[in-house]
Amino acid sequence: MLNWLEQLSETYQHVIAALGAISTFAAVVVSLVLASIAQRSSRTRIKARAMVSVMLHSTLEGKPKPRYVTVTITNVALMSVMIPFSFFHSRIQVASA
Repeated sequence: MLNWLEQLSETYQHVIAALGAISTFAAVVVSLVLASIAQRSSRTRIKARAMVSVMLHSTLEGKPKPRYVTVTITNVALMSVMIPFSFFHSRIQVASA
């Protein structure tokens, strides 16, 4: 009853072996890609931008304009990031314009 299946597997044994090897290789490649994506998404990444801001207001006419250092930090990853205040240390001298 299954003679046709046995004869088919004997006739195409090399093709079946090649398909098995290709399937195994494809499974390994997919596994490596998924592991790489998982590792990349579990990293913490931040974007930081610092600039000097000058305050302009009508009540400051004729007075020196106060300057502030503004830091913008954005979390661009999926995991939460905690940046302690002790991380920030600055020594800034801003030349007057």
